[in-house]
Amino acid sequence: MRRRDFLGLLGGATLQPLASHGQDTAKVPKIGLLLANSEEEEKQQGVGEAFLQGLSDLGYVVGKTVLVEPRFGADRDERAPTLAKELIDAQVDVIATASRGFYAAARLTQTIPIVAAMAGDLVSLGLAESLARPGKNVTGTVVFTFEVAAKRLEVLRRIVPGLRRAGLLLLDGFPTNPQTLEALGAAAKAADVSLQPFVVGGQKSYEAAFDAARDASIGGIVIGDPGQFYADAKIIAAAAIARGLPTAGPGKTARDGILVGYGVDAVAAWRHAAAFVNKILKGTKPGDIPIERASRFQIIVNLKTAAALKLDIPADVLAAADEVIE
Repeated sequence: MRRRDFLGLLGGATLQPLASHGQDTAKVPKIGLLLANSEEEEKQQGVGEAFLQGLSDLGYVVGKTVLVEPRFGADRDERAPTLAKELIDAQVDVIATASRGFYAAARLTQTIPIVAAMAGDLVSLGLAESLARPGKNVTGTVVFTFEVAAKRLEVLRRIVPGLRRAGLLLLDGFPTNPQTLEALGAAAKAADVSLQPFVVGGQKSYEAAFDAARDASIGGIVIGDPGQFYADAKIIAAAAIARGLPTAGPGKTARDGILVGYGVDAVAAWRHAAAFVNKILKGTKPGDIPIERASRFQIIVNLKTAAALKLDIPADVLAAADEVIE
């Protein structure tokens, strides 16, 4: 199926089965698709498209043999519970989502199967009994955020010569996994880098936080994963560049000016999520489908930001990059 056909489906224009086929719609399974992106961002990022492609690869025809009910979160974490409830009220057969959308849905229903394209450690969060046998209504792919955060620090250190003091940008009120802080602390100690957290409350507080970071002689900033940081990536990048601060954040934020992005290959993860949904629609209980660990990650380097910061990106980092923004 062509890209514009996928975007049309996500836009909601053709999400119902074709009446001319005379199908009994009651027998057509319905998938709730809860995306963190705005609809416009989805057209650029394509994770929903990847999910639909995964369904197509498995033989489904969206609008005919399966229905897809999309919701778009616009990278605002606070919208997730409302959107999840809409899908539950729509009586979908399974919900495919990620991160905050997943957690919101899991809090609202213990009966509708939920597939995580990407989520944190579901076992430590109490949402699954084990990776091998989740035992509840959830399954999918998990991302150990402490490993990702530590890798961002590692890449930042390779880019910034003599990095000795790094900042960690955190969102006020957003729970940070203690393992993430422990892993970052261990990575910083091993690299002989001191790590200082900077807690922000929204757009108006970024400049003050980066002023404080600059005054504290911070040599670079590691950015966490709250949805608000994705939505505000351009603002964060501009504020950091203005103060000469290199940044390492979630993968796609590099497209908005963050110096380097590191994270799960979201397109690959969402495409793979269709395989979990397929098993559920064919009758397997989610609690019997083993949870998998994310295996595909990507590095995105923004050379425009590097030039603005007067930084040369090492050849090995460029060679490892999956995407380089000229």
